[in-house]
Amino acid sequence: MTLPLRILPLVVCLGAGPVPVSAQSDQGVLIISRGGQEIGRESFRRVPNKSDPSVVDSLTSIARFPVTKPALEMSAIWGRSGPDAFTLLLDRRGTGVATSQILVAGGRNRITVRVVGRGGESANEFPGGPGVVVLEDSLFAPYLQIVALVGEKATPMTALYPRSGRRLAFQAERVPAATTNPPDHDAIQEIRLTGGLSGEIQLDAGGRLIRIVRPDLGVEAARAP
Repeated sequence: MTLPLRILPLVVCLGAGPVPVSAQSDQGVLIISRGGQEIGRESFRRVPNKSDPSVVDSLTSIARFPVTKPALEMSAIWGRSGPDAFTLLLDRRGTGVATSQILVAGGRNRITVRVVGRGGESANEFPGGPGVVVLEDSLFAPYLQIVALVGEKATPMTALYPRSGRRLAFQAERVPAATTNPPDHDAIQEIRLTGGLSGEIQLDAGGRLIRIVRPDLGVEAARAP
């Protein structure tokens, strides 16, 4: 049976920070490139929380590498409710059939990761707590969860990558508008990431995601016109 591919990035502790994401539903396509060459595309749609528009309530994301005849396809739906806060289905052959599934459930102080594949099932637990975000190297729209956690000063966070189990400590900091907005350019908001995870998240003046740069991976994702 063909399974729907979906991925649900989890933020264990969400808080409304001073750097808002859009208060309106938003959808678009991110062009993913390495060395100036397109390697894939990610379609996403986000819906804000009804009680707090600055917090993402649901996020769907589908990425294909490459776009035509993909060798790898990922799809995600993230939500703040349900027993599994994060689900990742991978199709390594681009057939539309999931070859592996990762389920992540977050508690107050721990995160449980279950991996289900053709070879069986395994489970591991990792430390949880405020500022822990679950990410995936090949998906970019979930970085909106980092935006929701950024405070007035540099905010310490930890990224958990459930496929490998690695954890990266980093800081997210809002760059002053005067630095990112020369007089002859459109206003943007920028979040700078430093430490184990480095790069930039850029939003337009309305809080829509427009660009993510990960120089440590040599990759960037830019919103298509």
